[in-house]
Amino acid sequence: MKSDELVSVVIPAYNGSQSIGKCLEALLAQSYRNIEIIVCDDNSSDETVDVVAKFTCSDLRIRFIHSSINTGPAGARNRGIKEAHGSFIFFTDDDVVVPPDWITTGLRIFGDTNCVGIEGQIIYVSSTYRPRFSDRVVGNTSGNHFMMANMAYRKDVLFEVGLLNESFRIMEDRDLALRVREYGNIVFSKDFSVTHMRDQRTIKSFLLEARGSAAWVQFDIVNKQRDQMTWFIYRPFKLLALMFPPLIFSRYFSASFKSPFDYLLLLALYPRLWYERILVWKWAFRYKKFVI
Repeated sequence: MKSDELVSVVIPAYNGSQSIGKCLEALLAQSYRNIEIIVCDDNSSDETVDVVAKFTCSDLRIRFIHSSINTGPAGARNRGIKEAHGSFIFFTDDDVVVPPDWITTGLRIFGDTNCVGIEGQIIYVSSTYRPRFSDRVVGNTSGNHFMMANMAYRKDVLFEVGLLNESFRIMEDRDLALRVREYGNIVFSKDFSVTHMRDQRTIKSFLLEARGSAAWVQFDIVNKQRDQMTWFIYRPFKLLALMFPPLIFSRYFSASFKSPFDYLLLLALYPRLWYERILVWKWAFRYKKFVI
């Protein structure tokens, strides 16, 4: 590996005007200087374009790609990969802050381990922060999650596996990692660490999180993981909670409630459960996976 290797950083952006400024400031403060930062806007409806424009005017290492349609994170990242000139592509999100030695650490791990990918630690807000019930917690401290908020890959391997599967709106990162591991090792390292900014749910986003379980079924069908698929389809506790709603609240007694909105979200738990089960069963019926 050359000491001055060009590194590409790909960031999908969607309505991230409140956070992407801090994300870009941290990337421009990297101790490793030979980088290009590719921001792939996925048809944002807020001021994301204007915020990024201020950075592109002051630093030529930042490039901006805008899509006129919303394709999801897989499509946005694929556009960035195709535009990247570096041999290594580091991925993060528009609501993540990286430390000054992020790229230096990643390149060292590539050199020391001869791996084809690196999975890094993601700390939500801080190591001492106790999330509220209304927080959408994004964290990874144990590995084997392959969350693209903190991943790095050799670019040639990404093209070997056919890039990200754009039919996935969720789980596209895990699907990619499983295919990449057929070509070499993906190393998890806590030294390769980032911090995810606080992300507060809305009622709409809270309900839409139900799509995650349905995505697991789709993912398991594609990757032929029958055991996990059976679990996501049947989920005995959730079936009981549908019949006896108070059960659903028992899992949240340990959550931190600090605002009226935290309590308001509790009212959305039961409709979210129904929405989740309907989505899961829809996939199961579609692929005839109730009998496995």
